[in-house]
Parts: sequence; C-alpha cells; structure tokens
Amino acid sequence: MIGGIRYFCYVGGIGPMAGSGRIVTCVFATLRTESAEHALRWLVHQVDHVADRLDPGPVPGLECVPAPEADGPALMRAWHTDPANRRHAWNRLVNEGRGVSLIFPDGLDHYRFGISPEWKPARARLPRPPL
Repeated sequence: MIGGIRYFCYVGGIGPMAGSGRIVTCVFATLRTESAEHALRWLVHQVDHVADRLDPGPVPGLECVPAPEADGPALMRAWHTDPANRRHAWNRLVNEGRGVSLIFPDGLDHYRFGISPEWKPARARLPRPPL
C-alpha cells in the first residue's frame, strides 16, 4: 500500500462586498503537494505576492498617509522578512504534524494563508506484468 501525508495550501480574502453589506470569501490560489518544503516555499511566496499586489510600494510624488487601522501589507511584509516565522511554520508542519494558519487584517478585510496536512489515502500497488 502507498499512503502518506500531503499538504493543502491556500490563500484567500474575507471582507464586505461593496454596496451589499454582505461578507464574502474569495479564494485566490490553492496548491496540493506531497512536499512540506514546497508547501512552505509556496506560502512564503504568496504572502509576499499578495502584499505587493495590495500595496506596490512608494510612488514618486505621492505622500504616504499612515492607515488608522491595521495595515495588512505591512503585517505581511513583517512576517515574510522574519526568518523565525518560517522556522516556526516548518516546526509546526514537519516536527509537530500540525497546520499553519496566518490571518492578516487590512481595514475591514482579512487575508488568510494556510497549509493543512492531510492524509493521502493508501492505494494498492498494481502487480507488475509478467515479462
């Protein structure tokens, strides 16, 4: 029998839909992989990617005004640039066999990133054909 652990990775956003007042959830990207290393690399890249899309950085001639509420891209960049965060995530995935869930508030919205270990079902190996 062949079985084992695989990792389901995801990134999404939660927030109010303009004009309706309803809270909606959007899934931005998902990945399934059998490698904890690949899962963590993907998650780290997604945190950086979403931060850059939400806030591409300084624009010449524009003055930055600090946000009165939580600044999601700044929180994402702080997580992304601290190697201790990746070590902690690796420890949870590999040593503890637990998932990783990151939630970054940004005004009324929240951005969620995660890796969930899941058991890959065992399947019987097919017999080799006679030679």
